[in-house]
Amino acid sequence: PSFNDAAWAEGVQGQWGAFPAEHSAFFRTRVALGATAGYEGVSLTAVVNGLCDVYLDGALVAHINATTTLTHRKVLPLALFGKQSVLAVQVASPTNATIVFDLSLDLVASMCLLQSVDGTATSDDPKPSHINKPIDAFSLYRSTTWKTEAFPVTLDYRFANDDLAVVNRVTMRNMEGVVLRKFHIQGLVGDEVVDLFSYEGDRFMTYGKEQILSFENARAFSAYRFVFQEKRGEGAFEIGGIRLLYCPPATCPKKWGIPLSPAGTALFRNCPMGSTGVYARRCEDADGFVKWVDDKSTCLASLPQQGMSFVDWSFRMTRLYYTDWPDVKEKFIAMLLRHITVFREQIAVVLVRDRTEDEVPVTQVYLRFAVNSRIGDYIQYSLDLYRDDFDTWVKSEVGDSYESSIVGDVKLRNPVNYTMIGVCALVALVVIILAIGWYRAHLSVKEMKGKKTLKRVENSETGVGSTLLAVE
Repeated sequence: PSFNDAAWAEGVQGQWGAFPAEHSAFFRTRVALGATAGYEGVSLTAVVNGLCDVYLDGALVAHINATTTLTHRKVLPLALFGKQSVLAVQVASPTNATIVFDLSLDLVASMCLLQSVDGTATSDDPKPSHINKPIDAFSLYRSTTWKTEAFPVTLDYRFANDDLAVVNRVTMRNMEGVVLRKFHIQGLVGDEVVDLFSYEGDRFMTYGKEQILSFENARAFSAYRFVFQEKRGEGAFEIGGIRLLYCPPATCPKKWGIPLSPAGTALFRNCPMGSTGVYARRCEDADGFVKWVDDKSTCLASLPQQGMSFVDWSFRMTRLYYTDWPDVKEKFIAMLLRHITVFREQIAVVLVRDRTEDEVPVTQVYLRFAVNSRIGDYIQYSLDLYRDDFDTWVKSEVGDSYESSIVGDVKLRNPVNYTMIGVCALVALVVIILAIGWYRAHLSVKEMKGKKTLKRVENSETGVGSTLLAVE
């Protein structure tokens, strides 16, 4: 709100000499980025020896407080820049009245930048720990954590030298025991508080080694606040490995029937003709270029070779996280070997998909049994027969917390009988030849019936031939 460069004078490039200590220096220029394909951010590099504020189109994006000459770097979101932006800088002169200032902008490819370095952290804990301090929650050392007995409680991180930074991703290391149930993340600048992210549920930080939170934000804040409101479990709350990151919002372009999608999106399509199953079309970031990549490794042959049969089926497990499937895979296969007449090498896990739609995780697994053609129908019959017992098997032999069911039909795919195909083709060919012959004969007879001839008319009275001709 206080930004106004209307009264700033136009400057000139070069050496100015001594500068009055009671005045500030002002710089302003127009910025046109040009072609930005393949880039997701703008790297700002400033060399300065005083108090420096950087504005982009009127918004404060950097605050540098330097007592000596230093180089300051940060990455700004590409979305902050228009086709023609105005970059304005105010530098307060240091005590020696000699200004050192330089600034450059460079396009950078997609990358994540760690913002939480050399900052300060505070908390409103009424009884703070002298060992596990608030700044320890943001430490780069994995063994360092922040611990508190107070709840609810806030944890603030402020950037060094009152600088500002854009953050749109936060990572937290998973802790044992007491975990979060309800919390908020807020951005702070001046007296303004902006809500950026909120969570309420019972599934947070219950799996994996790290929790990643992504949210939309293209605004720079001088501090970020974690408001921890509710927890699950008794005792002290302990957390560490918090990282504040800026990750450019890389997206894949629109395609036929596919909207603009962020990197990491996975869409599933049916496999092409001649194969069966589904394949993944993923939006991937490779070497700074985001593009759609088709992974058809899960597309399988729809017809087995002679003497073999394929039995294709799938099941769903509720309360199983997609990332936890490798932990239960061997138990599940051992269960199948005990109840179904198959060998270990005949079982193939084709695809594992995350089917979660709300807070309860759901994982669907697609399998194929490649068995002798003589028992393919028996395997299909067995799976259909034990469909109602499947959940009981999983609870007793894999984990009693899971709810499982076989999804859809169990499909049996038998090899093609080429002899029968040959016989059918031969019969069809004979029928076609006979049909063509009959059709041509029919046309010939019809043509003969339609012909007319001329015959001399005989006089019935005299018996003498007449000179008249009649059509017969």
